[in-house]
Amino acid sequence: MAGEIDVYQLCPCGSGRKLKFCCHAIVTEMVKVSELQESHQHQAALTLLDAIEKKVQSRDVWSRAWVRTSRAFLKFALEDVAAARQLVSEVLEELPEHPLAVAVNAILAVSADGYPACMRALYRAMEFSTRTQRFLMSQLCVAVAHHMLSKGHLLGCGMHLGLAVTFDSESEEAVGEYREFLRDPRISYPLRDSYTLRKVSEDDPLRPLFEEAHLLAARARYSDAAKAFGKAARQDPKRVAAWWNIAVCHAWAAEDPLAVEAFKAAAANEPDFESAVDCLMLSRILKGPAASVKVPNLIADYNVEAVSKLLTVLDARPTLIRVEFDAEDPELGDIKPAAVYRILDRDPASVANADLCPENIAHIVGEVIIFDREEGGAAAKAAITVYGAQRLELARAEFTAAAGDLAKPQGDTREHGFLSSEHLPLIQDWHFPADLPLARLNDLRRAYARRVVDEVWPTVAQEALGGKTPLEAAQSPELKMALAASVVELDVFCEKNSIPFDPAAVRARLGLPAVVPTDPSSDPLFSGRSASLLALRHCAIQKLSDADLALTAEHAMVIGHSGLCCALLTEALDRPSLHGKFDVPRTCMFLSRIFARRLEIDSALQWAARGKEAAIAQKLPLNEVALWEIHELMLRSQHADDPRVAEIASRLWNYYVPKLPEVRDMIAGILEELALPGLWNDPVQPIGAGQPLASSAVGGQGLWTPESEQPAGQPSKLWLPGQE
Repeated sequence: MAGEIDVYQLCPCGSGRKLKFCCHAIVTEMVKVSELQESHQHQAALTLLDAIEKKVQSRDVWSRAWVRTSRAFLKFALEDVAAARQLVSEVLEELPEHPLAVAVNAILAVSADGYPACMRALYRAMEFSTRTQRFLMSQLCVAVAHHMLSKGHLLGCGMHLGLAVTFDSESEEAVGEYREFLRDPRISYPLRDSYTLRKVSEDDPLRPLFEEAHLLAARARYSDAAKAFGKAARQDPKRVAAWWNIAVCHAWAAEDPLAVEAFKAAAANEPDFESAVDCLMLSRILKGPAASVKVPNLIADYNVEAVSKLLTVLDARPTLIRVEFDAEDPELGDIKPAAVYRILDRDPASVANADLCPENIAHIVGEVIIFDREEGGAAAKAAITVYGAQRLELARAEFTAAAGDLAKPQGDTREHGFLSSEHLPLIQDWHFPADLPLARLNDLRRAYARRVVDEVWPTVAQEALGGKTPLEAAQSPELKMALAASVVELDVFCEKNSIPFDPAAVRARLGLPAVVPTDPSSDPLFSGRSASLLALRHCAIQKLSDADLALTAEHAMVIGHSGLCCALLTEALDRPSLHGKFDVPRTCMFLSRIFARRLEIDSALQWAARGKEAAIAQKLPLNEVALWEIHELMLRSQHADDPRVAEIASRLWNYYVPKLPEVRDMIAGILEELALPGLWNDPVQPIGAGQPLASSAVGGQGLWTPESEQPAGQPSKLWLPGQE
């Protein structure tokens, strides 16, 4: 084993010396310790360390430190944190800058003390361990990110997950968690985005102060960097770059209240109107709603004696609608519900599907979840969950009217989370009957979107507008910037809830000036790699360089902003200089799906046609061209009586099925699900028993269908009224 080790490499102990002149005598055994640790044989590794320590001379301080730090890490794995911290403390007394000990000490501090109590230990690790302990630093950043996420510090969480990937790009854990965070639609897109610190010119008198602060930020000592930028702000209180950097660094350090105030100061001093709006928007989203406008999520518990009897009476109640859910969904946890019901404010069958409209559709008041008795465990129970006391009374009345003596109240009402009173009226709480035709469903979804954007939101009072509604604020010139920030907030809400939104139209109705796009070439700090989505909303994208356009398009696709994705990708596909640089069929499918989710079916069809043309021009395999035909069929089926539906269905069956027999069952399943008459449902030609689902597209990538896209605000998983 020793012969396989390069004795002239740097010693793993962190001394900075060559292995031959440092820990060569124990390196073979230490490698064995590492192997035992990786295979979770911790006790065996500790026993081996006992033997190694006897070989270490008292003067070999670095070898002794390596042994003790390794022992500390093993003690930590065995959950003996106190012993681990004592061992590391002994090492640091002798060698305060020992890279491995400093990194392990920070990991122990995060585990035992949490964040921000571990901040100083974290910063020492950033100072001394980043060069030689990149694996441990990646783990450390992931642990810090978890603590920040648990406390709602999302910008800090995202920054530290990104650092974890920077330290160890081969770590599946770090890469997976960062990718999941960036793509999580439950988190508002500005909080998943990345932001860049601003610099100053070389001849700027404050340049030394900026450089000092930038150096601290480069070492991920964000709280210290914020204080250092504060020195520049004290010398020049109107310096926007200083306030912006202070705000961003505080946010990365999970010091959100301080970031809020700094973003406000940046907005107050920013000469560019739209950039000031961005700062104001970030201050709001980091602050969150005041206690006075929080509507609590209330949970009322009930004891249940006979679950089967209760389900029978609940199923018979027209205002209680059972919800289908996947019992294997890991998000449900270990205790699976026996049933879930939505509680409605009226009988949905009282109005015919054809006559449904916003004025007479049933509304979802809340939800009741039924849990069966656990074997040898807790008794059966039911839990009503709603937002606000008023809805709770309505939900209780409906549930108890159906359940009677089968469910008895237990304990006091509990609170679990909250929703802003400004958002509650905007939440989709309409009940769509299961037998509602797709075209009619989409009509109602469009009606809901128009109602939210055009009627409800303009009339809801906002804390950020001094208690005024947007319509009232539009009459106050001094609220122009605050109102523009509210429009951006509405965009964030609509993106989160898949609601089509036209910010230019809303601004025009409120009398706000149209956005004046910024020429990126006039801003030396702008680049596609560093532009946030908030900055891109007022960027002249047609003036982006090819390289920046490609980067910004990819960035928008990762974070997920439908409007920006459409604008950026359309520009990219229409640029002759970028021909051959983009996968045109794949990009067209991406755009078509976006427009379909926005219920802009005609635009979705246009991109589908362009994508199919590109697929044929590139002579892609016939099965991939067939997917475009299927995609177009699913889109056209959303229009009532589209004459081309029958034409495409016939072509799929008569042209593609004979040439691609392996997709016969899939195509037949789609055609049957759409209830289209034809040979595919002729009893003379029965469909095979192993028919796959329509979403199991060739190549395993999945195919967009209306059934795979849930109505806005009404997901397939367990739903809570008011959920965003």
